[in-house]
Amino acid sequence: SVPYAADIPGNFYPGRRLFVSGLVPKGAKQFLIDFHANAELACRVKAVFPTKKVLRTSRLNDRWGPEERIGADQAFPFKRKQTFDLLIYCNENKFE
Repeated sequence: SVPYAADIPGNFYPGRRLFVSGLVPKGAKQFLIDFHANAELACRVKAVFPTKKVLRTSRLNDRWGPEERIGADQAFPFKRKQTFDLLIYCNENKFE
């Protein structure tokens, strides 16, 4: 069910990847996947349907980081009423 929250066993450290599967609801305007580290928002991935953008940002020390567009040179990868699979990599200084 949504929203879904769970701890990642052993944490999400550099070199590790996380596989996320989901189903986009029929009327969805957007969806978010957030990774928290204590009180910090280490990474947010946001898919926005009206503008067909996938964005990534973070909120550290109560300050939003820059919003980066992911895959600007590619077609929007999500469709309403369809499942998706997402693989997220944790690197030393960023998530991919």
